Amino acid sequence: DISNPLGELYRNKDNKDRTTRLFGNLFAELNILEGFYFKTNFGADYKNLYKRSFKAKYNELNTQQPLSTLSTQNRWNFNWVFTNTLNYLRTFDKHTIGALLGIETNRYQEEYFSASREGFASDDDNFHFLDAGDSGSQKNAGSAFTSKMMSYFGKIDYNFDNRYLFAATFRRDGSSKLGNNKWGNFPAVSAGWRISSEPFYDIPAISNMKVRIGWGQNGNSDIPAYSTIDSYMSNPNHSNYPIDGSQSSVTTGYTQTRYGNANLKWETTTQTNVGLDLGFLDNSLTVVLDWFNKDTKDLLWERPLIGTVGGTNQTVWDNVGKMRNRGFEAEVSYNKSINKDFGFNVAFNMSAIKNKMTELDGDVSYIGLPTSVIHSLNFDQEVSRSAIGQPIGSFYAYKEDGLFQSEAEIKSYTNNKGELLQPNAKPGDIKFVDVNGDGVIDGNDRDYIGNPLPDVTAGLTLGVNFHNFDLSLFFQGMFGNDVYDLTRYVGDFYNQSQYNHPKQKKPSRVVNAWTPTNTNTDIPRVTMDDPNNNIRPSSYYVQDASFVRLKNMKIGYSVPQSILSKIKFNSLYIYAQATNLFTITGYDGIDPEVGLQSYSSDYRNLDMGVDRGIYPLSRTFTFGVNVSF
Repeated sequence: DISNPLGELYRNKDNKDRTTRLFGNLFAELNILEGFYFKTNFGADYKNLYKRSFKAKYNELNTQQPLSTLSTQNRWNFNWVFTNTLNYLRTFDKHTIGALLGIETNRYQEEYFSASREGFASDDDNFHFLDAGDSGSQKNAGSAFTSKMMSYFGKIDYNFDNRYLFAATFRRDGSSKLGNNKWGNFPAVSAGWRISSEPFYDIPAISNMKVRIGWGQNGNSDIPAYSTIDSYMSNPNHSNYPIDGSQSSVTTGYTQTRYGNANLKWETTTQTNVGLDLGFLDNSLTVVLDWFNKDTKDLLWERPLIGTVGGTNQTVWDNVGKMRNRGFEAEVSYNKSINKDFGFNVAFNMSAIKNKMTELDGDVSYIGLPTSVIHSLNFDQEVSRSAIGQPIGSFYAYKEDGLFQSEAEIKSYTNNKGELLQPNAKPGDIKFVDVNGDGVIDGNDRDYIGNPLPDVTAGLTLGVNFHNFDLSLFFQGMFGNDVYDLTRYVGDFYNQSQYNHPKQKKPSRVVNAWTPTNTNTDIPRVTMDDPNNNIRPSSYYVQDASFVRLKNMKIGYSVPQSILSKIKFNSLYIYAQATNLFTITGYDGIDPEVGLQSYSSDYRNLDMGVDRGIYPLSRTFTFGVNVSF
């Protein structure tokens, strides 16, 4: 059971994290010869986190902690990047040529340790140290890792009369995270033609016309360090054993904690794009259009292994398949000055992207979350899968078809043999669809019922200035995206004995749950034992989460020069700004913009759009003054 959130806040009020961070950048440039420039750059970032967390004992309704505990941890990391480049730039007649050669080295180091004890004699602040706890309960852990990257790269640019444009790049990247395939080669080329600069061009209405085309590759090796090698760890609970039969001692053993894959290789994305830039009314009105296709192969994924392999971590990183993103983007902007005292601007952008898995390798039928993550975050509900032909992170569940309204409706819901499809159902329970038509409702009837990726995203910026005042608004919109509202698991079903408890009320929406006198509802009946398994993953949890939000609004005033000259200021600007003022949506959860999850980045893309009670965006108001002397 979950502890009281207010109690948790009170007990943790004195727990603080201390972070020390030092970062900086040094560079030098040297003009070697005419047109040749050498630059060296070194950047470093050091961070040290110390955390001490004391949890006092408590006894609350349905949950308790009989002993006070203290845990301390320290984590430091050091990241540095060393880059050296040689640039060449020369212009002659109508030709401009640029070239670049470079080498870059990156190293990241991290170390972590923690310790804990329980059983403190007092919860007083003077006892918030490890030595004050029971020494027999002490635990400790520690780990460290290092990763390195080296890159060689080059680029050539050519421009003729700002009419014909060409660029080519080549990168060779090496990553310590990969075993037998550390190095990857990633080329790219692009070209542009400004048609409006041609002598034959004669379209007065279009002041600028430019077409662009590009093709390129980039690589990804963002996996945990040492994923290519096996690892082992001694654990008294799993690995130690009295091999000689002794009853008084054990032999130290080791348990496999990681299965390595020495043949891991770079995840490679190949992108093709075609674009068109247009300008109208002397470029007061501009239009930018882009079509692109991105194919990613050798997707990196931590796939599960069969349970018989043993060990404490039954997964392995592998290259498992291919994915495609294809879409269209557009941007339109208009700027107009009516006179010196009044002007306005409008900018609109939108993108429509289709994502799908196109191939999975070997015996992999879909990509999903590891069982451990499903257990700890989703109440053991597997709600997302990434399969061939489906968008990444699609929701995979039973299809519901409303609620049973009567016993007669339940008895009429049969298969070809006259057998009840849901024999345990009662009026007010969810009616599930026999998707495959085999006359049985079971796991084979789960299907893809939505996905968290929007069909269209859009943004609208409006601005106006009048005399010394200015006003700007930015609207954000997403359309066609779904959310799996897992808060309904807890609110509508889980621990149903708490529906009427005076201290642990359920959400107010369950007041509208089905009853014989309240049948015009889509909320299932309240039941203690749930014999129909209404709680199972289903489309009942899935909602359209399209929304439009006023993301930002700002109004400002620039103090005129006549006043500034008297107060000896060069400029003075006063403004008020507000963010997240309102959201228009049909989603009945806290916030429709669920997006990526906050836990380990290894799985975040596979579990988008699952609402576990996400903390809503804050509405903020800011007042400020910008002054220059």
